[in-house]
Amino acid sequence: MKNKNLKKSFIWNTLGSGFNAFNSLFFLIIVTRINGETEAGIFTLCYATAGLLYIIGTYAGRTYQVTEQKQNIGDNEYILNRIITIIIMLIVGVILGFASNYSGLKIKMLLILCAVKALEAFCDVFHGILQKNDRLDIVGKSMFTRSILNVSFFLIIDLISKNILLACLSLIIIDILILVFIDIKYSKKYKIDKEKTDYRSALSILKLGFYTFGFTLLSNYLINIPRYAIDEFLEENYQTIFGIIVMPGTFITMLSQFIMQPLIIKMKEQWINKNKQKFDDIVKKTSFAIIGVGLISVVLAYFFGIMVLNFLYNLELNNYLLSLIIILIGTTFYALSAYLSNCLIIFRKTKIQLFIYLVVAIFGIVISRVLVSKYSFIGGIYSYLLIMLLLFIIYIITFILINNKIVDWKGRKK
Repeated sequence: MKNKNLKKSFIWNTLGSGFNAFNSLFFLIIVTRINGETEAGIFTLCYATAGLLYIIGTYAGRTYQVTEQKQNIGDNEYILNRIITIIIMLIVGVILGFASNYSGLKIKMLLILCAVKALEAFCDVFHGILQKNDRLDIVGKSMFTRSILNVSFFLIIDLISKNILLACLSLIIIDILILVFIDIKYSKKYKIDKEKTDYRSALSILKLGFYTFGFTLLSNYLINIPRYAIDEFLEENYQTIFGIIVMPGTFITMLSQFIMQPLIIKMKEQWINKNKQKFDDIVKKTSFAIIGVGLISVVLAYFFGIMVLNFLYNLELNNYLLSLIIILIGTTFYALSAYLSNCLIIFRKTKIQLFIYLVVAIFGIVISRVLVSKYSFIGGIYSYLLIMLLLFIIYIITFILINNKIVDWKGRKK
């Protein structure tokens, strides 16, 4: 029965996460074809920035929530904490938008997409509750339903109105419906509405999860560092091209999540049971699976990538094959680093990860500005690869040292 539930959870989580991951791809295709390259460039920049602010909303993240070992913080505390972090997220979004001197369309789009991501962040805390209770299948169904409805209504409204802001507003309505009728409805079965809320515990998550939040925010910022350099030095149409070229990398990170998410609980169990050998076996197999996904993606992209992108976006992108290959290689390094990061979260080694990302972020800011200003668009592509390569090198060295020398597998209390 347990294996059947695991299989069911894996299938639905794969479907839900897959469609959710490709939402940004579908949105960009729709906007590029209907609204043109300029508005597509604005959309992809605002969507990426809202995604970055989403990290503030989720704060420590679902991995921290579902791998908590002492179980002394209840579900209600996580929900209250999520409300607090979402409010902070929205405030930061408003400040960032006006401080960046965005144009009328750009500021409106950023604020609407921030509201969309805020709702997604609130859904995520209920997904954590369901995942802890082995109902990852419901999480997958929720994400699948939301993704299908979001893309469908976005397309219909944009086709009819040719107004990208109205299309974005439709996402808010869909997310509210999914939150109420799926996420909250099924989470209530685990008595979240009957538990008392400890306000101190809710606030304590801000302290306990600070380092996890910090390096998660920086990890997502790393992906966008070249994007912001391109926004500073180049025209809006290059922003669109960068968004298109980066998008296939979503396939790698998406499949990595498919592989990783169902195994996090199993890895936590091996950690609690002090079974280093089984833990290491999971890490090795998962890492090779991610590398395999990366290699297959590169091969497919070499033969079919540009042809597919030309068809999807109705643009001439033949000169960007090398850029696409480089991005996919860099994204594979990023996916491996993200997986090792989750392993270190299980060890509760978060402070060192914040330091890792700070170092790489500083490197990224410098190298992207230098390369984009000197070599234009291709400079942004090479800076992406260098950032991800450095991140992976530091992460694999850190994980090996902590796993083999710093973490005490045998002497640690269960």
